[in-house]
Amino acid sequence: MFEAGTTSEALDRRMGPNGFTTTTHALDFRVGGEWRYTMAHPQYGAFPNRVRYLEIESGERIVYDHDTGE
Repeated sequence: MFEAGTTSEALDRRMGPNGFTTTTHALDFRVGGEWRYTMAHPQYGAFPNRVRYLEIESGERIVYDHDTGE
């Protein structure tokens, strides 16, 4: 399951509430790196997101800050 959060392809398939799609624009999966993506819904619109990775313990946990990046 840990690996499912480390590639843009897996994240795009699994991230987001029902009815939303996720599109990754950039993914730098390392401490200090960022994941920038958009979650979109046909009725509610598009929502920019940014995750900044603070700690990564392979196979154990990922600690991050999450905001819009704007």
